[in-house]
Amino acid sequence: MTDKYQYCLVLRKAPQVTLTISPTPSDATVKINGTTQSSISVYAGDTVNFEVSKSGYRTQKGNIIVQRSATANIELSTACTVSAEAQQDGVTITVTDTINTATQSGRSAVLTTVAGRNVTVTMTKQGYTTKTQTFSNISENKRIIWSLAAAASS
Repeated sequence: MTDKYQYCLVLRKAPQVTLTISPTPSDATVKINGTTQSSISVYAGDTVNFEVSKSGYRTQKGNIIVQRSATANIELSTACTVSAEAQQDGVTITVTDTINTATQSGRSAVLTTVAGRNVTVTMTKQGYTTKTQTFSNISENKRIIWSLAAAASS
């Protein structure tokens, strides 16, 4: 005896939906899935990658799972945080932009600055080689972790 079955498979296409990115400031550059555009049509349930940037502002990046047509309001901030951490205790850490300075003795120092500025980090400790580096045109939060090398004895 042979059982015979008939199967019916129904495929339904997910509806197309539109995602629009509305940036503040309004003249910021919007990239969706790597292409400069502020709106895209996709299938419901698709994941969309976005990046919103403008000189002097902190870049925003992320992913959105689009379930229905929507507008995402993305507000750029001018504030960036630079965090500097030392691997040793007792290090003097200085984080400086063109206007502000944060100096801390210990293992860490944090400076909140404006996007687009240059930030210089310096770490010093007696008996160790001083380390300094300038980071140009900061556009996102930055975390720096350094280990100082023992100074060469003379």
